[in-house]
Amino acid sequence: MTRELTLWLSALTGPVVWFISLEANFVFAPGAHRSEIRLILYLVSLVALILTAIAGWISWIGWHRIGDREGPSTKALSISGFILSCMFFLVILAQAIPNLMMSGYE
Repeated sequence: MTRELTLWLSALTGPVVWFISLEANFVFAPGAHRSEIRLILYLVSLVALILTAIAGWISWIGWHRIGDREGPSTKALSISGFILSCMFFLVILAQAIPNLMMSGYE
């Protein structure tokens, strides 16, 4: 896999994982008062946070390993991937807070 493809995948991972976790929260929300469904909601949020953090880490490593010979567009892609991963990590974390605070009957 080329470096640019890896950077593109790491840049797009955050938004895609957030969307999947958002949809999973909508699917499981009606049964959130049951403990097994709440566990699924916790796991969805945890997996989404881990995947987004890994994508940000890959972008961070790519940012620091890119030399001047690869061009400014590759460096901009890695910086953008890192920033996107950080922002979507915060969005997923904010989305997980109601799952932790509410009992499911609200």
